[in-house]
Amino acid sequence: MLTCPVCSLALKVGEKAAVCENGHHFDRAKEGYFNLLLSSSSKGHGDDKGMLLARRSFLEKGYYSHLLEALEQECLRVFPEKGVFVDAGCGEGYYTASIAKKFFSSEQKAELFAFDIAKDAAKLTAKKIGAAGTVFVGSCYKMPFDSSSVDLILSVFSPLAEEEFLRVLKPGGYLICAAPMPDHLFALKKAVYEVPKKNEKNVQMIPGFSQTSFRRVQTEIDLSCGEDILALFGMTPYSHKTSREDIAKLSVISKICVETDFGIYTYRKEV
Repeated sequence: MLTCPVCSLALKVGEKAAVCENGHHFDRAKEGYFNLLLSSSSKGHGDDKGMLLARRSFLEKGYYSHLLEALEQECLRVFPEKGVFVDAGCGEGYYTASIAKKFFSSEQKAELFAFDIAKDAAKLTAKKIGAAGTVFVGSCYKMPFDSSSVDLILSVFSPLAEEEFLRVLKPGGYLICAAPMPDHLFALKKAVYEVPKKNEKNVQMIPGFSQTSFRRVQTEIDLSCGEDILALFGMTPYSHKTSREDIAKLSVISKICVETDFGIYTYRKEV
C-alpha cells in the first residue's frame, strides 16, 4: 500500500523497518512510526510540541466530542468494508484513534494510515493507535501512496492538497474535510484582540470532486479552568501570530463561554 518516497516502488512494512525492492530502508522509530519525509530534517515542520500537547490536553477532556461524533458518523457512512483510510494531517491522533475504534467495532476490516509533517505529531499518534494502523511522517503534498489506491481521506484543520488527494483516491473515493466556520472561537478572540475578526469559509468546490454533503456543527462550550482556556488558544494558529501582551489577557480569565463552529464537507472523486 505504501510506496517508497525515493523511487515510488512498493514499501514492505515490517516490524522494525519498511523496505522497497531497490533497498531503500526506513527504520520504525521506537514510538512506532516511520519517517518518510525526504527533506533533511522534519524538525520545524508543522505544529510544535507545545501546540500538540496543548491540543491533546484540551481534546482529551471531551470539549470537541461533538465534532468527533459528527466525523465518525460521516466516515462510517461513506467508508467501504475492507477499505483504505488515510488521516492526512493527523496531529496528536485524537480523531484518528477514535475513528479507528469505530471501524473495528463495526467489523470493518479497514487498512488505516495516518501521517503528519510534524515528527512529534507522528510520535503521539503512533503511541495512541498502536497496532491499529501505520503512522508516518510525511507531507500531504507528496503522499507515499499509489495513484487510485485510497478509499477515504480525512483532513481535519489541515492543508487541502487538492491535486494530491485527487491522485491517491480511487474513482468514487471520498474526501472529508473539517474546517472552522465564521463564528468559531469568536468569544476567545474578543478576549484577546481589540478588533476580532470572524473566519472566512475556506473550503469550496474542488476540481475533480463533487460535493455530496455539508454539515455544520455548532455548540457552545463552558471553560471554567484557566489552564483549559490557555490550552484552547495554544492549540490554534493564532498562538503563533499573537503578541505575548495579548496572550497574557487570557491568564486573568477563569471562566468563559466559547462558540465552536465547524463545517464538515464531504467530497466524492468523480468517476
